[in-house]
Amino acid sequence: LKKESINIPDFLFNILNMFPQEKSRLKIIYADNLLIPNSSNIKDLMIKVDKIKFTIVIRNIIDNAIKYSNVDDAIEIYIKKDNLNTTFQIKDYGIGIPEDEINNITKPFYRIKSNAKKSGFGLGLTICKKVIEAHNGKLVIAKNKNSTGSVFSIIIWFFIVML
Repeated sequence: LKKESINIPDFLFNILNMFPQEKSRLKIIYADNLLIPNSSNIKDLMIKVDKIKFTIVIRNIIDNAIKYSNVDDAIEIYIKKDNLNTTFQIKDYGIGIPEDEINNITKPFYRIKSNAKKSGFGLGLTICKKVIEAHNGKLVIAKNKNSTGSVFSIIIWFFIVML
């Protein structure tokens, strides 16, 4: 990996510009560790990642959210940063993922049975998971508890060495 410090708001702004027709449905919500909106120091939010590979991850998950949602459904991108980690949470209100298939969708070439007509090879989330793990992170996939759809959480931990 070629890690560099990147400004999270600028990084996300550039990714959202990759989806010009979808901009009105893509919402970025900055939050503190209690998921309460917090506008202080947003412009200073930084993370050290491989910018190219991490762009692929965020873009792929947003692209999937668009692909498996109705054109009017919002897609929310939550950013939460505290002293231990940075979490990117992408929440959609689309068709969702059957619970019995959640553990399989990051396996190579796995396609959800009900989505067989959608384009794809079943490799996107496999690649995302590998890139996230290479960043000392974790990909957590869940059903959207308050509605239809899915929630993809990317957690990147900071390691603190205690002597």
